[in-house]
Amino acid sequence: MQHPLQPHPVIDAIASQVTGQKINAGIALIDAAWAAGESLEPTLASYTRIARAASRQYTAGLWTLITWINWRTNNRPAAWAALHLALEIDPDEDPAHYLAVFMYDQVDPRRIRPVQWQ
Repeated sequence: MQHPLQPHPVIDAIASQVTGQKINAGIALIDAAWAAGESLEPTLASYTRIARAASRQYTAGLWTLITWINWRTNNRPAAWAALHLALEIDPDEDPAHYLAVFMYDQVDPRRIRPVQWQ
């Protein structure tokens, strides 16, 4: 993924706030929208746009939420790719670890073909 050479400080400030309980709240909101049959595509596009525009070190929380949206929309390869990115950026982030345990219990990631980024 390409990041701008100079991420905007406001984008970094937004991305850096997506941690801990805010991630858990985001997951709850994603689940509520999913259960109501709402499209998650606009949310996915917004989170992805911010994650790609921010400094990498601030984006683990966003990638965790992106993971969950992809999981809920049955895009398993993208969910695994986003989860691995979140854990690579911040290996100590609890919500990402909880998702990893849940996802590994549901689907063996070795059976999913890797994502080909273009």
